[in-house]
Amino acid sequence: MISAIAKCVAGLDIHKAIIVCTLLQEDSDGQLVKQTKEYKTFRHDIHKLAKWLKTSDVELIVMESTGVYWKQTYEALEDEELKGKRSINPIFQRGVFHEIVGHLLTNR
Repeated sequence: MISAIAKCVAGLDIHKAIIVCTLLQEDSDGQLVKQTKEYKTFRHDIHKLAKWLKTSDVELIVMESTGVYWKQTYEALEDEELKGKRSINPIFQRGVFHEIVGHLLTNR
């Protein structure tokens, strides 16, 4: 069985006009609680997203984006001091995902 590496993680799907954020948190009973919110890509909306992640005590943030749309979101996470929360750069995400899936498939 795989053990959790974090009790609160966020996945960001970043588009040109919208960001979809899914937050998974482990509650006191060990159950996962899932919340999904959408934000527009205006600067003040992105900062609202970053503040929500900070108040949720997120430990790991993974961003998926095409093009350069992730950069403004990454800067907002830095402004809220969430960069140290192990943000995964979109350039490396695909390799990380394939590595995890490969590990799961070979260690059944």
